[in-house]
Amino acid sequence: MRNNFRYKLFFFLFISSIATSYSNTIFRGKAPTYKGETLQFHSFPDIITKRPESLGTCIVDNSGEFQMEFEIKSIVLIHIDLGKYDGYVYSEPGKNYELVLPPRNSKTVDDRLNPYFQPQKIHLGVSNVGKKDLNILIQRFDQVFNPFMNEYAVHKYIRKSKETDQFRFLIDSLFSGYDEMYFQNYITYKMVLLDFIKYSGGKQSDFYSKFPATEVDYTNTGFRELFNQVFSRFLYYFSETAEGAKINEDIFRYRSYEKIHMAVIKSGLFQNDNLVDLIILKGIYDEFFYNDYPKDNLLAILDSIQQVSKIQKDQDIIDNIIWKVTRLNVGKKAPGFQLYDQVGVMAGLDAFLGKYVYLNFVSFNSYACQIQFPILSDLAVEFKDSLVVVSICVDETFQEMKGQVENKNYSWPFLHIGNNLELLYEYDVRGYPTYFLLNREGEFLSSPAPSAIENFKNYFSKKILNPD
Repeated sequence: MRNNFRYKLFFFLFISSIATSYSNTIFRGKAPTYKGETLQFHSFPDIITKRPESLGTCIVDNSGEFQMEFEIKSIVLIHIDLGKYDGYVYSEPGKNYELVLPPRNSKTVDDRLNPYFQPQKIHLGVSNVGKKDLNILIQRFDQVFNPFMNEYAVHKYIRKSKETDQFRFLIDSLFSGYDEMYFQNYITYKMVLLDFIKYSGGKQSDFYSKFPATEVDYTNTGFRELFNQVFSRFLYYFSETAEGAKINEDIFRYRSYEKIHMAVIKSGLFQNDNLVDLIILKGIYDEFFYNDYPKDNLLAILDSIQQVSKIQKDQDIIDNIIWKVTRLNVGKKAPGFQLYDQVGVMAGLDAFLGKYVYLNFVSFNSYACQIQFPILSDLAVEFKDSLVVVSICVDETFQEMKGQVENKNYSWPFLHIGNNLELLYEYDVRGYPTYFLLNREGEFLSSPAPSAIENFKNYFSKKILNPD
């Protein structure tokens, strides 16, 4: 038995062996409880921001059958939105997968209105693969690993090393006979994650030298999880070490990527430039959500990295970081959309340009929205020459929205979000109602804007139309 097999990594041999395959990967299945539903497929290629990337949609026909094709060049974890569930499948180039979906379980009204709702993650069944398929192997491993990991995380201080050694031996005995390299690397990262748990509550930087990878494994979910946990707030924690003592000056005074990069390299903790750059990007991204470093300095350093980076994946990550932390800034172009209005006509943001746009995300099931609709109605009439009120409704069906608008005789544009749920991510909507004010060119003027009951009328009249 190869007791140490899980510590041998095969990053780029594996990736290069499949990168030349261009035949389509096919998902198909029969799920009668989903008939008539539109299934949405997406992935998360960005290891740091986890910005979703849509892969397309397909409609489940009246007999419950569906089929979707993708062109992928490496193993990709593909997600399917399934109401209360987030189904996922490890997908290899050129393979066909007969998926087994759970019975339909739609989100409730409370789920849809809850900004903190998270669907339950489900590793979907695949009925036409053998026991050596990557999905089967990872499911088997997770069923053994996750209960131990959860127990270990709770009782890490009283767990005896003998118990963890026995667990490692168990993992070796169960999975040493499989040569699937993605899977071997996945096990490696998961077992190292077990070691990392011991460092929580202490100096996180003490674990940096124990990180097992010498290369970046962008697609392996085990690597992604371990990387994001180990290098959370890297710049902050590295600055507390002797090797990183000058990091704060490099950020505050010099805004210098080169000095940060050199300090990390000189520490001797990491030997690969690509890994170092990714770690620095992770550190910069995390600090946008704290107040220890000036945001403008972090953006300047990102710009410096982008000028010198030759790796497209890193360039994409930088673009996503900049987009995520600046996308709603005043002066930025508001994300576009094409949605059906209450009379069934497709409308986009461009249709409202030339006037100020009071854009809001609403639900007829929200009491907070209901009490503000009459105010929106008055605003739409009073400022009709200069302002257009546009409400994007997130309720489950178009017919539900249409009926409510007609019943209340609301006359301003209501648009139904339909399957375009990515808009909620792009506008960072976390509750209802959420408001934005756009200028005549479709750029953010107030983000977020005062709500209808926060005296928007006075704000718009005095500060926008008639500023001092």
